[in-house]
Amino acid sequence: MFGGMDGSSRRRRHRGEDTVHPLRVTLEDIYNGKTIKLQVDHTVICKGCDGAGGTIKLQVDHTVICKGCDGAGRRAGANFKCSSCRGRGIKV
Repeated sequence: MFGGMDGSSRRRRHRGEDTVHPLRVTLEDIYNGKTIKLQVDHTVICKGCDGAGGTIKLQVDHTVICKGCDGAGRRAGANFKCSSCRGRGIKV
């Protein structure tokens, strides 16, 4: 009714786009069942902070006016970064 306010709107896994890795193989390789190891790097959302880079409550409660921009923006204190992903929000 209100866009999943009943808790059903939890993050769902979305299937990413297909990745293509061109490989050169011969008909003989296919016939003989040759295996090739392929290393693929992918980005994973940090479970410690859910990709936010820190706990949201700490970021909201400890927000200070930035003296570097004379109050034009806000920033969270450096001590409140997620220790699991070091404040980046993702793990590689």
